[in-house]
Amino acid sequence: MTIHDLVDPVFRGPDSPDPLPREFRAVLGERFRVDGPVAKTRHCTVYGAFDGELGREVAIKVIEFDTEREAALVERLDQRLRSAAELGHRAVLAPTHLAVGDGFFLYVSRMAAGGDAAALLRNGVRSSWEDVRNIVLGVAAALGRAHERGLVHGGLTPSNILFFSDGVVRVADFGVSEALAAAGLVDDVAALRASAYRAPNVKKNTPADAAADQYALAAIAYELLLGRERLVVYGDDSVPVLDPIDVLASVPLASGVPLHANAALRRALDPVPGNRFATITEFASAFAGSTPAPSEGAATVPPELRLERRIGFPIPLGWVIVGLLALIVIDPWSGAMVRNGWNALWDSYSPPRLDVDVPDILSRNAHAPASASGREKRDEARDASWFARVKSSMFGSSSVTRGDAFIHVAVDSGVASVTIDGVPRGDTPLLVPVSAGHHVVKISGPVAGRAPPTGLVVAEGDTARVSFRARR
Repeated sequence: MTIHDLVDPVFRGPDSPDPLPREFRAVLGERFRVDGPVAKTRHCTVYGAFDGELGREVAIKVIEFDTEREAALVERLDQRLRSAAELGHRAVLAPTHLAVGDGFFLYVSRMAAGGDAAALLRNGVRSSWEDVRNIVLGVAAALGRAHERGLVHGGLTPSNILFFSDGVVRVADFGVSEALAAAGLVDDVAALRASAYRAPNVKKNTPADAAADQYALAAIAYELLLGRERLVVYGDDSVPVLDPIDVLASVPLASGVPLHANAALRRALDPVPGNRFATITEFASAFAGSTPAPSEGAATVPPELRLERRIGFPIPLGWVIVGLLALIVIDPWSGAMVRNGWNALWDSYSPPRLDVDVPDILSRNAHAPASASGREKRDEARDASWFARVKSSMFGSSSVTRGDAFIHVAVDSGVASVTIDGVPRGDTPLLVPVSAGHHVVKISGPVAGRAPPTGLVVAEGDTARVSFRARR
């Protein structure tokens, strides 16, 4: 995200110049001939100007805040921008001038004559495969150099990818967006747009790293291939909706896009950082179709929980099992209690399955024949009560470790791939543990047709069923 994300364009006619304020001119001197502001918001202003020493058009970006009270922010902005300038890479848009005044921080950089990638998406321009490949390779080269020096962008969005008349794609504002957001100098709309490219682990307040930059670049490449932003507003008073990322392994994203691009995007967009490519340049190479040498960091991360860790003491556990078996044989009543407890313990270490049957039991009770005898009704009520007790014992708040609720997804015929909140979760039929709250479910594949995403709210401890009708 650049400062262009934080501002709205303002109209300035040729006969209504707006000169640079005196306090800004005092720190810049007469080197720059300022035409006036080209964009402005409450905290930030962007001026178009001409650098007399370098003989080219530049953008003067001014951030207004209490520099005395926010001395740490001034130091952070200065350090990140100077570090970017020291990279010495032609694809990094390095600032040529930095200055701090009473109540403002400004820096000067080259003006992008060709605009940015965000403009392409706003205008609904679907970039060709060759153009997107070149953009990914150029951006990855710049970020790869930064990662080698220990510098992370941390806030990459399409507005940071700029096009210049010399044909070079450059990356702007290393660390600027992240610092401004932390200081509360970013409006809600800009923050929402930036979240579309933020890795899932970063959304959970994990510091951004090289893997997060890789995820952001993959999300941008996905949008450029589709020719649209994923953040959609369906009406003036509607809540913005972020469409999930849906990359199939066997269906090209667009005409002319090779399947190896799908494979590279699927890996770079993995929710687990360790499952992505070891470096961002490896992702770019795989996306472009080359075959980089394998590296240790590219291996899939094994799950943290393993069967061996669940059984800490095999020998004592064996004696417990022998004792339970003896108790079952000697005392039938105690044996029944032991069996029920053992079944609940066993199921708690397995993927939950009984929640799928809850609607079936309730449906059977609701549709019982009107002529059913009182005994049959009592038996069904007893079965439902017993099932609720067993469900509570197995999936109470103290025993559910994989989620607060569950979503069951099914298709009336065939098999479809399921994504929940933009994350691929498997094929139907599927039962997925999720956190309580709002989720977006989408299916894809040959039987899915044009099935739209389905939004739903799952309460804690409940199972929500989502059924789709297959395309005939």
